[in-house]
Amino acid sequence: MGDPLWLRAFTAVEGAVGPKIEGVVHGKKFSTAVVVVQKVKSGVSGVVERRTRGVWHLVNLPAGTDVRRLRNQIGDLDHEVRSLRGAVDSAARKRAREARVAAAEEATATEQVGDKGNGSGSRSSATDTERGAGASASGRGAQRPANAQRDQGDHGLE
Repeated sequence: MGDPLWLRAFTAVEGAVGPKIEGVVHGKKFSTAVVVVQKVKSGVSGVVERRTRGVWHLVNLPAGTDVRRLRNQIGDLDHEVRSLRGAVDSAARKRAREARVAAAEEATATEQVGDKGNGSGSRSSATDTERGAGASASGRGAQRPANAQRDQGDHGLE
């Protein structure tokens, strides 16, 4: 049967008008006219925007530029919050990892001290010798003496 009727009509019109339109579009006058129209449109829209912004502000409502600025600020704050959240999460993971390592070291030191009392402390005495004199079993050096004021905290008691 062939092509549909609408396609045959379009092809006939495009064949007759197409070359003329292409000649106009590729001409120097057309490109100049497009540039002029864009500049006029930009100038008119700038004037209209300034006038409408003034009207909105007169009735104490935000203009489009105000909303755009606020959206940008919210985006910046969202980015900053995400960045800070990442830093906090990273620091928390690091503290948790350090706490696990410290707990494991303390558990190992406690086992070694317990082995000394049973007379089978050959391994723990070697590690004590490696640490040097004055080091505690946990390897952190001598403990601070208890501070009653620090331990009780400041609860308003005198």
